[in-house]
Amino acid sequence: MRELTTEEHDALAKIVADPVAWWTNATASKVDEEAALTAKLARWEGKFTDTKAERDAIEEAERNKPLTFEQKMRASDAILPRYAEDLADALVANGGTIPAALATKVADKKALRSNG
Repeated sequence: MRELTTEEHDALAKIVADPVAWWTNATASKVDEEAALTAKLARWEGKFTDTKAERDAIEEAERNKPLTFEQKMRASDAILPRYAEDLADALVANGGTIPAALATKVADKKALRSNG
């Protein structure tokens, strides 16, 4: 009995739970195991991404997809408040003044962050 090639093993792994057990069973029976393997893979051909390179390319395209406007806004909402706090702190530290409403919001945010 020959062993499965890496490509055969990987393809079977997408179809059956245990490719080695399937192959062992196929070679132990009185059927032509090569024909059984070819038929099994042919039935499922095109129903899954065949190669690791193709899967990697799909994943990379997904990672490199440009951010939507909404995603950019959520990111800026997370970063901007902290930046505004730092800016207000720098202004006050250097003798500048900020509106009382902003000073209150900054103080409230800092209190929430330190309590959270």
